[in-house]
Amino acid sequence: MSSDPKKETSLIDTAYAYYFHRTNRLLHLHFTKLMADHTTDLTVEQWFLLNRLSNGKSVSQTDLVDKTFKDRPNITRLLDGLEKKSLVARKDDPNDRRKFTVSITKAGKALLDKTIPVMLEARKAVYKGLKQEDLEALKAISEKIESNILQGWDWSESI
Repeated sequence: MSSDPKKETSLIDTAYAYYFHRTNRLLHLHFTKLMADHTTDLTVEQWFLLNRLSNGKSVSQTDLVDKTFKDRPNITRLLDGLEKKSLVARKDDPNDRRKFTVSITKAGKALLDKTIPVMLEARKAVYKGLKQEDLEALKAISEKIESNILQGWDWSESI
């Protein structure tokens, strides 16, 4: 064991996924505080779903699972919460009676419209000191890591 603390590193210090995890956790906490400060009862996951639905088109719950990397039970739970708040509506899929389509309601669109300026302002603070190239590099790196993971994944065995 080295006596120089600067040379002592643990596996976690070289695990970039740990930094992604830490940053993700802080972003979630930051979002929760923002919503509380603006007296808005909305989780980050619910906000993501409202954004996915914001184009006004109805989508299947399966599409939401695919686009959000959430599993079916989580999507169902999130949609239940949004539906109780009258922010989304579920209807029987006319092409498959076993499925539902989901759409944003007027109240959901209004809430999203209210929170978007808050989120855009918060982004400025979160990304302060970063150049556009930095953000583009971060996105490209994240997409590459995601692609690497998905290429080696056997989806038939997942969740």
